[in-house]
Amino acid sequence: MNKQAIYDTLSQSNASLRGELRLPSDIRLAAWQNELDRVSYHTDEVHTLSIYTHGGDQTFRLDGRQHQRHGFKDAICIIPQQQESVWEIKGRFEFTHVYFTDTHLREFIARELDLEPLLFSLPDLAFLQHHRLAATMQKLGTPGDWQDDIQRLHIQQVIVEIFAELCSMQTHQAAQRINVSGGLSSRSKKVVKDYINAHLFRPLTIAEIAATVSLSEFHFARAFRQTFYTSVHRYIEYCRVQHVMMLMSQGLKLVDIADTAGFSDQSHLSRVVKRQTGVTPKYLMRYLAERPA
Repeated sequence: MNKQAIYDTLSQSNASLRGELRLPSDIRLAAWQNELDRVSYHTDEVHTLSIYTHGGDQTFRLDGRQHQRHGFKDAICIIPQQQESVWEIKGRFEFTHVYFTDTHLREFIARELDLEPLLFSLPDLAFLQHHRLAATMQKLGTPGDWQDDIQRLHIQQVIVEIFAELCSMQTHQAAQRINVSGGLSSRSKKVVKDYINAHLFRPLTIAEIAATVSLSEFHFARAFRQTFYTSVHRYIEYCRVQHVMMLMSQGLKLVDIADTAGFSDQSHLSRVVKRQTGVTPKYLMRYLAERPA
């Protein structure tokens, strides 16, 4: 886990930690309560997204970057990594923080939105009124909801919705889909994605995938990471787990899914699912069965 200066600062202040949850991909949730305090946040190695869940009208940001004079219930604050800020709290309030790495956000943008991540940047905002983002963040629930494996899977889906909402706040210059020097072209990116998804049922090598776009293994691996913000191996794992979830929703047995999704055996499938989702296939199947259609 990257160093989290904001979390550490709050841990040493008057703030009380009401609960926390660690998710895959170095995502962390923390519910806090604070009052009669002044805190200074120094440069962090992760981004922080906050929603005020109770109170906040006596919470002030002192360094002049707020949209409104003070906080309020459902106020959104975005504190990008490396950003410093000073806050004064004159009355009791509760808030939930979501900490996430820049790498994970950009990996999401490249993989899920098919846009150029380098053209996105998180704004430094305090006391923002954003009804859609607030409504999505409310789905995170309270610390009492965070201990159940099924609920944790729900929260991971909410995080995806939060990232999508954050990205929709941009001016979408990224929609130009320009190519970054050293990365895959738009055409090569599509060829690679299509090839991987069409061959998930068997072992894949970097050499054969690189051959589809006429690159050496070395240059392909580097270009792939610059384009998708992750390794070829991690991306294939992600695609296989998404395929596993689709097959689970169709009622297939795990032993059959393992073979169809390109895993060596059921044990291999279980290890990868646990690494990607934080839960075992058993809980993942329960979540998919209980999830509203």
